[in-house]
Amino acid sequence: MNTKPLLWIILLLLVISSITVVAHPESQQKIWSVQIWNISQMSESDYFLLASYGVNTVELQLYWGFIEPSPGNFTFSLLLQNINWIDEAGLNYILIFWYGPFDPYWITTYELGANGLPIGGSTPSPPWWNLTDMNCYIVYVNRTISLFLNDSHFLGAYVNYGWLDAFWYGGGYSKPDVEMFRNYLKSVFNNNITKLNEIWGTNYTNFSQIYPPTSYSQNPTAWFYFEE
Repeated sequence: MNTKPLLWIILLLLVISSITVVAHPESQQKIWSVQIWNISQMSESDYFLLASYGVNTVELQLYWGFIEPSPGNFTFSLLLQNINWIDEAGLNYILIFWYGPFDPYWITTYELGANGLPIGGSTPSPPWWNLTDMNCYIVYVNRTISLFLNDSHFLGAYVNYGWLDAFWYGGGYSKPDVEMFRNYLKSVFNNNITKLNEIWGTNYTNFSQIYPPTSYSQNPTAWFYFEE
């Protein structure tokens, strides 16, 4: 049997990728899933092979730059072909949207770490605070998902938005990130640092002293506002 190395790799994920989701209040559906990192390497027989191993769900990694190579120009042919094969194999699927790796060439601004370098290495991510890029990304995600809403095999999507530099690469947040967080707090607390201190249990004298938390344990209340 001619089995692609990719399939052997992703089949190893079976050991750790069994999860339970509530399909209906009175029933549960067991999901055995694998992630497909590059759908261009897949064929119809690959999906039938996965089904024969007991897999019932595939998670498809999607890359923005491959689907929208130029603004407003969407190319879904490869994705639709894979979905057709998945349906024929009787598998369910989940879409995974990445905002970072393999973004379109027309996205030219990137999230910067505290060292001033782009976050994400060779596949840098657009800044999560850039509203123009964010809106383009949301349009792309909505446009893609809308194609599959009536497909009973479509279980949903994971949507990743940006590399949060303090989480993924350490070294703290970039200056634009910090300023955006401080400005947000000023608007929430009406520039009243005393009110913020009362709620946070802190003793800041001005908003310029505030730095975004890098974990929940640092200050759970501050973390809540950061997530907002």
